[in-house]
Amino acid sequence: MTGLWSGILAALAYSSLGVGAKNIALVRPFASRAETSAVRSSFDSWNVHAPCSPGFAGNVTLFLVYSQDFTTNPQVEAAANDIVSNFTARTESWHSCFQNVSLLSAGLTAAEDVYNPREQLSDPNWVSGPNGVFRFLAGRLLGDASW
Repeated sequence: MTGLWSGILAALAYSSLGVGAKNIALVRPFASRAETSAVRSSFDSWNVHAPCSPGFAGNVTLFLVYSQDFTTNPQVEAAANDIVSNFTARTESWHSCFQNVSLLSAGLTAAEDVYNPREQLSDPNWVSGPNGVFRFLAGRLLGDASW
């Protein structure tokens, strides 16, 4: 996964140079209590393989996007705030790849936050959770003139 993240960030940074993009967004979505620890550990590989080259000077924001509402899951909110606190303290070398980190909550209900690939042939809403997060984020970023 490290190579993929690094490749995506590099491709976005490179392509933005030609089109005059003001900002680059890198999004790490997460959806469940089980993913809370995965969110924290998903960045560990960046301590060895940073997602940018030394001296990278792009305007990149790391968005941590929770599919539901933080108020319904204090554990998830605490884990996300822990990542933000570490980022603010610049405790890891990969933090220099990002100008800032932002927490967002898509606010989906449990009924809307569905991802069940086994039901893809019988349930048209089997992927409504990821689709809802994408629509939320696209609306948020496209509605912001700085992006």
